[in-house]
Amino acid sequence: MINNSREKHDLRPVKLNLRLSRDAMSHTRRMIRRGKLFDVRNLADLLDPYEGFKRYGGSIVGCGDSLTDMHQKLMHHAYHRKIILSGKVRFVGIGTIAVSGRSGSGRNQIWGTAIFYG
Repeated sequence: MINNSREKHDLRPVKLNLRLSRDAMSHTRRMIRRGKLFDVRNLADLLDPYEGFKRYGGSIVGCGDSLTDMHQKLMHHAYHRKIILSGKVRFVGIGTIAVSGRSGSGRNQIWGTAIFYG
């Protein structure tokens, strides 16, 4: 979905970084345990090992009824949209978790973290 949105804006696709995706997944688990969305607090530390971080780094978090719903919400938020559609972005780590039943964001929600750099 991220690369489809980027393609529609004539931007190159981002490549998935599996190591960074583990960090994104850990952040998503922390949000679920705490029952609320919050930004990645140690973003500079997480991105420090990666070439290109010095040029650009950002993170987004969200919830939705589905991955599509969450992506649409992020694209309608100016700050998140700016990160997703940044021409400086080259890589992303993604961690999403489906929560069955009640959670801090409602019932049967998808929680997610995406960490970008370029």
